[in-house]
Amino acid sequence: MFENFKSFSNDIGNEVKESNQSDFPKFFEHSKQDMDASNIEQMSYSEKVDKQNHELDAVESGEKPFDRENTHEVGNYGEMKTDQDLRVKGYKRISNDMVTDIDENGHQGLDGVYYNEKGSPQYIIVDAKYGSAKLNPNTADGKQMCENWIDKRLDKDLGKEKADEIRMEKLLNPDNVGAYVAHVEEDGKVSYDKLDENANVVERGVDL
Repeated sequence: MFENFKSFSNDIGNEVKESNQSDFPKFFEHSKQDMDASNIEQMSYSEKVDKQNHELDAVESGEKPFDRENTHEVGNYGEMKTDQDLRVKGYKRISNDMVTDIDENGHQGLDGVYYNEKGSPQYIIVDAKYGSAKLNPNTADGKQMCENWIDKRLDKDLGKEKADEIRMEKLLNPDNVGAYVAHVEEDGKVSYDKLDENANVVERGVDL
């Protein structure tokens, strides 16, 4: 009986060991990514911008591999390129989770919320789409980038205080808060379409 028990114990031990060995690389990878994300969040805005610009330079020069068939990587590239383009136009990103690496896990929610004191509008909420990608028409909160879909995500991406500030601005000055989809082409060119409250395009090729 003890012989059988010993054999059973060894079998269980080997299974646990094999399971731990197979899961360890995944655990290590996710832990590293979590640490990287934590380090990025501790950076100042200017440090994040520098890191993002460096990453874009590396990707576009070919120094860093970029798989254009990988939806995860093209999504990250689209967000970074949109951030960069809007900075040139005078807009500062005020939402969380700035993407600074083509290999990042990415995030769920709004791609970016930006502010420009001299902008028209001053506040813009943007979803970046690479190539032929389109807005998701069927989410639990309605079409992606519709008014309800955006409102459900403002608090998480901006914090309650800033989110309420934008809600109030939209209530008092509707034209001063705009929703847009950014189209990022393979050559890095970015163009913008203005959306209405239902996430339908009302103006294409908008100059911001």
